[in-house]
Amino acid sequence: MKTNLAAWVSTLCLVTGIAEASESGTYLDFSIGKSDIKNLSKASLDSDVTTFGTLNSSSLKDKDAYGAVAIGYRFTQYLAAEVGWTYLGAQTYTANFSSGANQYEYKSRLVLEGVTAAAVGILPIGKRFELRGRGGLFFSNAVLNRDITGPLQAINESFNETSTELFVSVGAAYKFTPKFSIFLSAHHFNKVGADDIIAESNVDGASLGVTFRQ
Repeated sequence: MKTNLAAWVSTLCLVTGIAEASESGTYLDFSIGKSDIKNLSKASLDSDVTTFGTLNSSSLKDKDAYGAVAIGYRFTQYLAAEVGWTYLGAQTYTANFSSGANQYEYKSRLVLEGVTAAAVGILPIGKRFELRGRGGLFFSNAVLNRDITGPLQAINESFNETSTELFVSVGAAYKFTPKFSIFLSAHHFNKVGADDIIAESNVDGASLGVTFRQ
């Protein structure tokens, strides 16, 4: 009886070891999607413009394309680590205002991007599906460009701030082959920006991606 039990344990350990070995290795992720950048509100930006003159019209675009690439190593079927680069998108604000008899155009564009470092938790569901959760650090680079153009003056300003923030994402993947899969994920980047000149931004979004494994 003890011999049979030992044999079963040895077999289980061998099978588990083979499964873990088959899952380990390097991988490359590419993903694209949409981001919603929650920075200053339109009302707040409109208020800034009124310091220059009378606001006539304005518009705010705070949803933009998202893109990311990451290279990682999967240690087991449940755990991986990765580093990558992420473009969170841009928030663009445009306004027209008047000062005296003159008309001016005001434009601001905030671009958010940076390097990511994350731990990845994986939960296999059968042979094809798996749930994925990522969490880590976002080393952000925020660039704000502001321009005012009109008949009497032209102002061009550019600001750059870096900071380190937290981010998380959750999603699911489907494996077509052991070396290729597609995945859907939702992400949240928390308080991106140093909040010195450029206000902090919370960024949410979703993406579709592919994974290539070694």
